[in-house]
Amino acid sequence: MKLRPGDYHIFRVNGDTLLAIASGEIFILDELADALVESGADSEMEAQDLLAGRFPEESIGTAYREMNKVFSRPIPDHRKDKPPRKLRALCLNITHKCNLACKYCFAANLTAENAPSMTSEVVRAAFDYLISESKGVRRLQMDFFGGEPLLVFDLVKEGVSYGREKASQHGKEVFFTLTTNATLLDDEKIDFIKNNDISLILSLDGRRNANDRFRVFPNDKGSYDTIIQNIDNARNKLGKNDYYIRGTFTSQTPDILDTMKFYLEKGYYHVSLEPVTADERLPYAFKDEHIPHLLESYRKLASWLIDKPLCFYHFNIEMDNPLCLTRRITGCGAGMEYMAVDPWGDLYPCHQFIENPDFKIGNVFEGVNEKDIVDYFHHATVYDKNKCNECWARFYCSGGCHYQQYVQSGDIKKPSRQYCELFRGRLEIALWYNVKRKTLNQLISKNVNKS
Repeated sequence: MKLRPGDYHIFRVNGDTLLAIASGEIFILDELADALVESGADSEMEAQDLLAGRFPEESIGTAYREMNKVFSRPIPDHRKDKPPRKLRALCLNITHKCNLACKYCFAANLTAENAPSMTSEVVRAAFDYLISESKGVRRLQMDFFGGEPLLVFDLVKEGVSYGREKASQHGKEVFFTLTTNATLLDDEKIDFIKNNDISLILSLDGRRNANDRFRVFPNDKGSYDTIIQNIDNARNKLGKNDYYIRGTFTSQTPDILDTMKFYLEKGYYHVSLEPVTADERLPYAFKDEHIPHLLESYRKLASWLIDKPLCFYHFNIEMDNPLCLTRRITGCGAGMEYMAVDPWGDLYPCHQFIENPDFKIGNVFEGVNEKDIVDYFHHATVYDKNKCNECWARFYCSGGCHYQQYVQSGDIKKPSRQYCELFRGRLEIALWYNVKRKTLNQLISKNVNKS
């Protein structure tokens, strides 16, 4: 009963012992199963010898045979599989203008009063490019991003109208998202978003003190009051599945449990709270010494969240529905299935690489002309990245965020030790949360059926 260490992982969360198999299976172990795996027994006879006196002989044999079945299942190897290159989604940085001056913004050097916005020609060309490069793909996605896209709301409306028309002509569907700081979200815009089935991503970092630490107007005034008022107005018109809240926390605003409690108090049910991506030399960046406290915060969050009606992005693991091939080995598919467009129509592997000349791969008028860069992203899989193929979490992590690795190590193929430590620790907690929540839901279902 042997697997190499990278194919399984035993860990403990909140008093429970769990076994994760790289294939995606997860088990809560009882005392016998835990002891059996830890013993490293290669045969049922050896297991009997090693565990004799601690457990009944019959139980040891039964447990060994059951565990051997689990360990005998093959771990998928996708090295011969090639992730598809078909484009499915574009992120339109429709403007570099922004009315906020968030202190941790990765695009702070781009957003200014005289920053550029797309022209109608670029917006239309972006949709034309998405249609032409998505042969065989029926469901497409277009994300309006910035800057602050609501500063050029007429362009957004034009893009939605043109995109739907083009998609219909080619027998496709296009789904829209719009990421906004919510400061300009008035009734007209909310009605348009609702009537056009646009998924809304609203930026809010939590309570006033956390949000206003970094999310400020150019005069350094906090944005909390304006954001809360506009989100509350939007909630009155939108369904709870029509939007989600996206927050950022930093080493100076690390209380994720308090922020999640705030989200629930406000009635936000779909939320994402992300650690800031920043150079370690910046005062709000996370450093190695912050990781233990962060993981303890996630453990407390998981215990609190277990019976709450809140969907937290980093705990939202599809246990019974494994990720598709591309997602399993390349994550977001940046540079292949997903690209970003800047206001001039230039293409980049994702929105965070925008305006970095080393990552410009073409433009929407002529297509991709830097195939070496695209190929580099195409081959940045868990099998190509440093030590990823030895990691038990590889098919959950999918190799990690390319941009975060670039910021922290200078190479998208070199995951940083800090990133990996945080991800694996958080994944342990997320797996525990999902197993316990599934068990809880089954118990609730049984009780309901009995009543």
